[in-house]
Amino acid sequence: MPTAVAETSPKELPTEELPSEEPVVIPKLGVPPEPAPKKELGLDFDDEPQATAKPKAEPKELSFDDDDTLVVQVDPVKPAPEPAAAMENEVFSVDSYCDGLVFDSQGFGYVSHKNRIVRFSPTGESSVWATLTSPKGHRIEPEGTHLVCDVERRSVLRLSFEGKLVGVAAKDCDGTPFRAPYDLSVDPRGGFYFTDPGYVQIKNPIGKLHYVDRTGKVSVVAAKIGYPTGVVYDPAHQRVLVAESQFNRILEFRLSEPGKIESHAVLVQLPMSPDTDYHLASLCLDASGNLYVTQQQTKTVHVFDLQGRPVGRFSTGAVTPSSVALRSPNSDELFFTGEADGRARHGKVMRLNLGQ
Repeated sequence: MPTAVAETSPKELPTEELPSEEPVVIPKLGVPPEPAPKKELGLDFDDEPQATAKPKAEPKELSFDDDDTLVVQVDPVKPAPEPAAAMENEVFSVDSYCDGLVFDSQGFGYVSHKNRIVRFSPTGESSVWATLTSPKGHRIEPEGTHLVCDVERRSVLRLSFEGKLVGVAAKDCDGTPFRAPYDLSVDPRGGFYFTDPGYVQIKNPIGKLHYVDRTGKVSVVAAKIGYPTGVVYDPAHQRVLVAESQFNRILEFRLSEPGKIESHAVLVQLPMSPDTDYHLASLCLDASGNLYVTQQQTKTVHVFDLQGRPVGRFSTGAVTPSSVALRSPNSDELFFTGEADGRARHGKVMRLNLGQ
C-alpha cells in the first residue's frame, strides 16, 4: 500500500494566478487482478481530450472493449490561460541542442549535448566532464555514481564521480534490447526507473517504463505507453510519474512495492489538437510535491500540485525547453535547458528565480 504522508503547503510561485475551474473527474486506469501477470497499458483515444488537471474525486466506472483494452473517457475543460513571462537568466550556452540536466549534492550541474556531458558551477564556469556516444537522461545515485541514458548504445550507463565509464547498468530486458532509453529517475533506497519510448505517433504505442533493482535485474513496469519521455519517482507518495508525450498527459503509477503497480491513472491531461506532435520532455519535483513539466510546443514550464491541479506556468521565451531541474528540492532556483531560436542551432542553460 502507498505510504501515507502529510502534504506540505505548496511553494508560492511568481506567476499569474489561474482562474478557478469546474472540478474534473479523471478515470482510473485498470489494474490486473492478482495473481495474473501485470497487464500492458493499452488505451483507446477515439475522443481527443481537452482537459487540464484534476482535484481529488471518486473514479468513474471502467469499461473494456472486446479485446480487453481499457477505454478511457476524459471530460473536457477549458485550457489554462496564457503563461506568465519567465524571468530568464542565462547561465551559459553550448554549440548544440542540450538536455539531461541534473545537479549533484555539491550544487554542480551537468548537461548533455552531442556526445558530451558538460559540468558547470553555480556561477556558470563549465568544462567537459565525460564523452560518450549519445547521452540523454542523467541522474545521480545516492552513493555518488552517475546513471546516463545513451541513445545510440541503447543502454543505461554507469559513470564514476569523475566522469569515467565504470559499467553498463542496463542494456536489455530478458534478452530483448532496449530501443532508445530516454530519461530515468533513481529510488533513494536502491534501483531506478527509466523510459524507453520506441517511436512517436504510431497507431499502436510501444513505449515502456522499466525498473532496475539493486541487483541489476530489469523488469517492465508498464508497456504500450504513447512515447514516454520524462519520468520522476516520488518516494514520499510511492508513485512514479511519466510524461506520455504522444497523448500530451502525465501518467501516475502508484506502487505496492518497488517496480510493482498498485494502481495507475491520468494525473494531468493537457489540451490536444489534431495533427500536432506533442513533447513533454522532462519532469521534476520540489520539496512540496509540486511537479514541473517542460512542453516544447508551447515553450512553457507547467507547474502542478500533488493532485495534478495547475498552480503556475512560465514562458521560456525564445528557448524551446528540454530538461528541467531544481538545484535541490528546497531550492528557489529552477533551471531548464533547451535550444535557442534562430538559424544557428545552439543550446542554453537558463535559470528562473522562483523566490521573486
